[in-house]
Amino acid sequence: QVRYIRSESNYVRFLLSEEAPGDRRELTSLMSLKDLERKLPEGFVRVHRSYIVNLRHIDKLDSADIKIGRDLIPVSETYRDELIRRLELL
Repeated sequence: QVRYIRSESNYVRFLLSEEAPGDRRELTSLMSLKDLERKLPEGFVRVHRSYIVNLRHIDKLDSADIKIGRDLIPVSETYRDELIRRLELL
């Protein structure tokens, strides 16, 4: 299952659920984050110009970051209100 997606130039990197602790799984695809964002289901939300997260995998949210597993994902002010709104709907 996709935990979050990170943009890297013309590529997107999908960070997947770990099968075992410390097992980092990734897939890379040639597409823009903007194009991908339109195709994702409801459970995903943009939180930064370079990140989309799966709401069901958020472990912690603080003033500037989301924690998913051991990873810290930045949350920009531009996307923060929508993120909070979507979390309240869960």
